[in-house]
Amino acid sequence: MTSLSITSETMPADGLRAAAAAMMATMLAAVAAWRARAAQRHALAELDARMLRDIGLGPAERRSEIAKPFWRG
Repeated sequence: MTSLSITSETMPADGLRAAAAAMMATMLAAVAAWRARAAQRHALAELDARMLRDIGLGPAERRSEIAKPFWRG
């Protein structure tokens, strides 16, 4: 198996900085999405039966959603 190695010999310094910045932005966006999902699932867990009916969910659907790990959409 071959691995891809990006070094200053294969990519100019500006390209390395741009690649690192893009990777960091992608990672930060993923973390933000994970945090938002976790907060939404926590809020869903707090809803009573009337509120669940208002949004069209039943107890089984709520249990299924809040049981998902934060990284699963």
